[in-house]
Amino acid sequence: MPAPPNGVPPLAAVPTAPLAEVQVLRKSSSDAAAAAATANGTAAPQQQQGRRARARARSSSRSRSAGRGAGRGAGFRAQADALLRKNAVYQRRNWRSNACLLSAPVFFCLLLFSIQMAINRLLLVGDDYACGCKCTRCCFDGDPGNCTAVSMGTCPYACLEVDASRCGIQYSNARQSFFCAIGHPSSWPAVMQVPSEQNRAAPWRPRVALLHTGPDRALADRLASNLLPKPAATPANLLAVRSYLAGWNESAGGAGDSVPGELLSLLGLTLGSSSRISAGMYIETALVREQLDALWPNGTCAKLGLAGKPNITLEQLVTAMVNESNPPAAAKLLNSQLQSMLDAAGGAGGLGGDGGGGLGGGYSLITDMQLNCTDVEPAWTEGAKELGRKLFCGYYQARCGGGGGGAQQLAGAYDWKDTGANRFAPDVYFNDTFGLPLGTQPTVYQRVPASFNLAVNAWLRTFLGPNVSASVIGVQETPKAAGEIRLDFSSLLGPLFFTWVVQMLLPIFLMQLVYEKEKRLRMMMKMHGLGDGAYWLVTYAWFWGLYVAYMAVFMGFGSAIGLKMFTRNSAVAQIVLYFFFGHNMIAFSFLLSCFFASSKTATVFAYLVVFGTGLIGSLLLSQLIAGGLWYIFVIELVPSFALFRGLFEFGEYAFLAVYRNGYGMALRNLNDPGNGMIAVWIILAAEWPVFMGLAWYLEQVFASGTGNRRHPLFFLDCLRKGRKAATNARLAAAAASASEAAGEAEDVAAEHARVRTIVDYGSSPIVVRDLKKVYPGEDGQPPKLAVRQLNLAIERGECFGLLGPNGAGKSTSINMMVGLLEPTAGTALIGGHDITTEMDSIYGVMGVCPQHDLLWESLTGREHLLFYGRLKGLKGQALTDAVESGLRSVNLWNGGVADKPAAAYSGGMKRRLSVAISFAGDPLVVYLDEPSTGLDPASRRNLWDVVRASKAGRGVILTTHSMEEAETLCDRLGIFVDGALVCIGNPKEITSRYGGYLVMTLTVAPGQEGAARAFVARLSPGARLTYSVGGTLKFELPSEEASLSQVFSAMAEAKAGGGLDVIDWGVSNATLEEVFIRIARSVGAKAGD
Repeated sequence: MPAPPNGVPPLAAVPTAPLAEVQVLRKSSSDAAAAAATANGTAAPQQQQGRRARARARSSSRSRSAGRGAGRGAGFRAQADALLRKNAVYQRRNWRSNACLLSAPVFFCLLLFSIQMAINRLLLVGDDYACGCKCTRCCFDGDPGNCTAVSMGTCPYACLEVDASRCGIQYSNARQSFFCAIGHPSSWPAVMQVPSEQNRAAPWRPRVALLHTGPDRALADRLASNLLPKPAATPANLLAVRSYLAGWNESAGGAGDSVPGELLSLLGLTLGSSSRISAGMYIETALVREQLDALWPNGTCAKLGLAGKPNITLEQLVTAMVNESNPPAAAKLLNSQLQSMLDAAGGAGGLGGDGGGGLGGGYSLITDMQLNCTDVEPAWTEGAKELGRKLFCGYYQARCGGGGGGAQQLAGAYDWKDTGANRFAPDVYFNDTFGLPLGTQPTVYQRVPASFNLAVNAWLRTFLGPNVSASVIGVQETPKAAGEIRLDFSSLLGPLFFTWVVQMLLPIFLMQLVYEKEKRLRMMMKMHGLGDGAYWLVTYAWFWGLYVAYMAVFMGFGSAIGLKMFTRNSAVAQIVLYFFFGHNMIAFSFLLSCFFASSKTATVFAYLVVFGTGLIGSLLLSQLIAGGLWYIFVIELVPSFALFRGLFEFGEYAFLAVYRNGYGMALRNLNDPGNGMIAVWIILAAEWPVFMGLAWYLEQVFASGTGNRRHPLFFLDCLRKGRKAATNARLAAAAASASEAAGEAEDVAAEHARVRTIVDYGSSPIVVRDLKKVYPGEDGQPPKLAVRQLNLAIERGECFGLLGPNGAGKSTSINMMVGLLEPTAGTALIGGHDITTEMDSIYGVMGVCPQHDLLWESLTGREHLLFYGRLKGLKGQALTDAVESGLRSVNLWNGGVADKPAAAYSGGMKRRLSVAISFAGDPLVVYLDEPSTGLDPASRRNLWDVVRASKAGRGVILTTHSMEEAETLCDRLGIFVDGALVCIGNPKEITSRYGGYLVMTLTVAPGQEGAARAFVARLSPGARLTYSVGGTLKFELPSEEASLSQVFSAMAEAKAGGGLDVIDWGVSNATLEEVFIRIARSVGAKAGD
């Protein structure tokens, strides 16, 4: 091909507009100008000329745009207003979906409420959930003929009848006691926790062992020997018993529901039991279950004559004590007095009276009890370490010295340390495992007072005398009202359910963000002038408004039906948590949207996050929180787990509030030990701006459907000496490849030369200069050169057509111009703005008709144009007129079509709407990508008329596969093959220049094909056969070898001579389509890729 014509200045001598602009913004010193000129081979005067030319072009563009009322795009407020109006209409059309979404909290609240009602009415009923009543027919083995009334306690057999008027704790088991009102709580003796006989440590079994140690063994042994008092039933004891019974009879006896437990302490008894406390101290289970030991110093039981005698009565024990501690005569007198006193108190003979009168039924619980006389042996241990080892080895599953097996339990231990005459400072060990199972409410109770009281009395007897003591007479709870089951399942299941409910909007937010990018609606709006700031602000505001409405329904309805998670906890604390999490979730949605290209995948992932985090929180995180582990804070950095922690705190406080019939979490509780609410607030509040910042950064770097990708370190551009370096690098790369121009066709080279000399961009809205795109190689493949070197200038009022086979580089070139791809080298000036640095300005002056219709199905044609018109700065009557004009021009106005949703449009109607959108707001530059695809012939002709009428004053680039459309609409055409522009000109010029042949078609009789070829060869030796099927042959005859007159003459002779049986024939000049195919083949391209 010919080289560029002489006189065309080299590329380095042409002033580059991007460089000129950057110098104005970044450099002013002569050194900088000189450096730039050196790097680009550009003289300073030419750069200044280029700057002035671009400034004039922009000024001219702005003045023309102002005259038309658009063209420069809308400001931030107008953009936000346009998007807000569009979203309002869109959401109004989808009100059913929104209503269903807002009903989700109602459904979950009703589900919890239904579970609560079902539990209350079906499970929490029966005798176990009410205060016990006196059994009047307690029948052995359920035999109605063998029944008695129970005076105290519960029926051990089948109770066939109860007296509902006589209910109270004295007739209740441990579970029922919770439901009883107790106006006169019983005072119980301080019972010591001891292991059961079969679990006591050898070699002391059946005795109970108490370990002791200390720095002074002699003193420690003395103290240990004084832990338990010796039997003493003296006149002083009996006087104390008489006074106690008289007072108790007066104050509590008539109530019938109290037990004179202090009587046992006054008699000088130290009691022990292996039973567990299950109802606080309202009932001492040691007395109710008759698992009771009378504890004495080692060897006492033998002296009392009770060794080896199980289940002795209180009367037997007291009698033995009197006989042991008094002379025979005094013992006889004391036994007689004690018997008379207790007979009067009990109302029925002796200590064994059944309580039928006198002091009431509670008295018989004391007099009827049975005990075991148990010796306690102090055991010296050498040091605290050995003491701890022995206590540990007493556990059932402990492994000590390779052993193991049965339990070797000890009742406790004492480390006397530096205790002396002037100092009382022992360590008291007791078995803390005697309590309710882990996780059972309420908090476990332990029998601790007795162990401490033994230590105190040991010190007093050792240093002040054997008769000095300070004994705990009784342990008593405060009066209480009747209890009721207050299990609120919103507190138990609330953290799990509410984690799901509150996060239910996450999939909605994420789906909408990814959907708009997936369907390229986000990019469509951006290409028509919608800035990222306006989009983010309006979208964020809509999400926040939806979240507020959603949570208002959730909290309002939950409170209305009485879910305790809402009613028992501080409303302020709840609002603060939901406020921070709402903002955090929206920011997290923006962040997650950067990683997805498919809305379906994003939605599935979001639902997995919602339900997965709820289940993990309920099954695992709740256990870690209860354990108080330090790394909980790290786990809570995941927003969903932070939400669960906050809801977990509300659930715990609400549960306790319901159980105690009090209030849950108040603001003053935020500083309670273990309360993690403040930490959750801080995490959610801190992550909110971090997520938004990361979302913005990743959107710039990934650009998944939102435009060009930027370098990961783009934010460091401000530290460099201007952006000129990047621009210069692209232009230098383009200049380095200028040698490619040596192989350009003459028309392409002429266009190249024209572009390099343009300095007035006012009349050329599109100027493409040395544009190049190279895709990096993948999987070991070499880099792909998509666009080699494109130079093109389009004037105002010109429609330029880009033709070429699939994969030739047309779409890549346009994508670089509209900001979807970043050029590898070179640049383009759209309305005087550089595509590498000023795409935000370019979006305000261009319109795009994409290859596939990008529309909102629920919006009407009018609403589409109103939205895009506002983005272009139109408003008021000008906007109304522009919308009507645009719809009329594409035949979408009459018959109410303008107000039908796009979903009701046919494919052709949608295509016409897309074309009308591209011209909305009178843009300076319009890109039409196969605009007539899918249109019927009449609509296509009408569309062509619209494009011809609308191209005045603007530059239009058209891509199409229809040669007819190209000839009709385009003032000039450029044919792309293999990434390069191979020819350029108006359609007739290209046809005449590259169509230098006639197309001759012959249809001959069967068997005449050879003769037909010979005939054409004689007519034109250079003829080329291009088609031969079923007797029909098509030839290309070079114009220099055959003319129309010669063809007609030859055909006339052939028919007259009779040598060739011609059925039909025809001859014509080459069409544009044939020229296109020939050019594509000539450079080795594959059409129809």
